[in-house]
Amino acid sequence: MIALARLAAVLCGLMLAAPAFAALPSAPGDVRHTGSSPAHLRVSWQDRGADEAGYRIWRREQGTERWYLAGEVPANATHFDDGGMQHETSYEHKVAAFGASGESAGTVSAATRTPRMQSHLSPTMIRRGDDWYAGAPSAIGLRDGRLLLMYFLKPREQPRLHLNTSLWQMESADGGATWSRPRRLLEGNREVAWGKPALARLPDGSLGLTYSRFGLDAGYKIVARARFFMRSTDEAAIWSAPVQVSDEMSANNDTLIVGDRSRLLQALNSYAPAVQIAASDDLGATWRVLAQVSAKALPTGESALAHLDDGRLVFLSRHEAPFYFLSFSDDNGHAWSRSGTLYLGGGDNPPKLARIPGTDVLVAVVHSWHVGRRSKDRRQLASVISRDGGRTWDNFRLLGHFPDGKDGFLQHSLTFVGNMAYIFYGGGSNNDTNDGTDLRMLRVTKGFFLSTAPWPYDGRGQEQAARQ
Repeated sequence: MIALARLAAVLCGLMLAAPAFAALPSAPGDVRHTGSSPAHLRVSWQDRGADEAGYRIWRREQGTERWYLAGEVPANATHFDDGGMQHETSYEHKVAAFGASGESAGTVSAATRTPRMQSHLSPTMIRRGDDWYAGAPSAIGLRDGRLLLMYFLKPREQPRLHLNTSLWQMESADGGATWSRPRRLLEGNREVAWGKPALARLPDGSLGLTYSRFGLDAGYKIVARARFFMRSTDEAAIWSAPVQVSDEMSANNDTLIVGDRSRLLQALNSYAPAVQIAASDDLGATWRVLAQVSAKALPTGESALAHLDDGRLVFLSRHEAPFYFLSFSDDNGHAWSRSGTLYLGGGDNPPKLARIPGTDVLVAVVHSWHVGRRSKDRRQLASVISRDGGRTWDNFRLLGHFPDGKDGFLQHSLTFVGNMAYIFYGGGSNNDTNDGTDLRMLRVTKGFFLSTAPWPYDGRGQEQAARQ
């Protein structure tokens, strides 16, 4: 009896010493669709737990078996804007909570059919394509109320080659309705091409411009990249002599910003696995590389930067995956944290990032086409916003969508001037990269990005009075 009692005591002690089984997070409830456009569905759910680390959201077309990851959100989130869909197509979503102990069962929504695509925002034709086409725009407001636009012009005969590609500028005094006669700033030839301009208003009131120089081989393909800076003190009438920013890297168009303490910042890229952050602390007279930003597992690429009132810098990059890569700096660009992902498809296409004037709200204009895999297809353009410095993103607003893929949005830019936002892009891109035709412009109010009016909406973000 004594031996049995001792054995029972030992077993009881082992049971008490064994770690308690960690329960899985509570599965979300009532997964449903609460908003839609021809390119997206908002997925909403009930947060039934207090122990999750976040939620994962999957999507599939109704009638198919395969689920693929559409996004991931932090703990306590109750919705996710899933973009990159085809119009007039039925989709289901599945949402699961995850934590240290694992992942809950997924709760599946009913299927919802996206609406038919129809005209809602009307672009203005800036330059209709002919034997030449314009691309990689960047714009800025001038002090006299005019709008300055820069872009490259290249022959259409062989669009994937780069001979005779020059950099041009022109101005509009009526919000983009009409334009001055274009003026060539830098002339390309058979050995050198110019492009990817980026304009910024500098702290002393002057204008800053960065742009790329591409060296060409005998077949007019790019074999060398460099980045330069020029400054104008007379509102773009005359530009200073160029200063070299980098002798080996380019940059995306429309991506020059001003950080803390008047520091100029530019994200540089080539085909290297990491992006370089270049900076100037003397209004562009000299430049140095502060840091490199890398997603480690997959290469980053053309990137955008934004500066918040609290001094934080936000970095958004194309990514060799269906998602965009986010990183953050709290020390004006010296150190960068690998902190997040913007789940909105289209990640293999260049993004644009800016702060809405008068707010600390970030807006990202991105290619949102998302078919569950890497894709350079640019048939969709959309915006999302972040009110928490880039941690979470929502309020999907469809800027344009060509369901048949016969048109698209190439090398777009985003410029705020007063209460207006100007989005320039190359039209007629036929899904992919180097075959644009026209230069076009969308003009919306800054409230467009904040509005929650249902689609289809107008350029103020308000619901259209009559649906077609």
